[in-house]
Amino acid sequence: GKIAELEDGVCGLSEDHIVYLCTNPQSSHAIQAFLTSLTIPDSAKHRFIKTAVYVMDKLAVTAPGSHIVEAAWRSADVDIKSSIAQVLVEKEQAVKDSKYGAIIWRNCHLKQFKTGGVKAVEDSERRKKRKVDQFLNL
Repeated sequence: GKIAELEDGVCGLSEDHIVYLCTNPQSSHAIQAFLTSLTIPDSAKHRFIKTAVYVMDKLAVTAPGSHIVEAAWRSADVDIKSSIAQVLVEKEQAVKDSKYGAIIWRNCHLKQFKTGGVKAVEDSERRKKRKVDQFLNL
């Protein structure tokens, strides 16, 4: 049906098209909606992210693209998070020199990834979630 056509269209994009669409202030909203949708299966989101992973460094340094990186990060499983982190860590200076990239660096716990790998990131995310839960239950 329509969702399958949408999945095929988004998941079939080239890296150049991904960069173009994800860094454009208008079209990036459609990609973000795809990644955050409750009706799009994780398998489709993961297909898209596995193609986009190699351009995450280019997305992270723009305002619209940084939202895509965060949405992809939240949708990703451990293996995909590890791939995203590797790409961003390889381009650490460029990512951190950008206002948007610096936010991604913090929000995706990339400092922890550099020192302890994806397990350290998961631990950090768990601690952060626990703190938020404790705060909300005051």
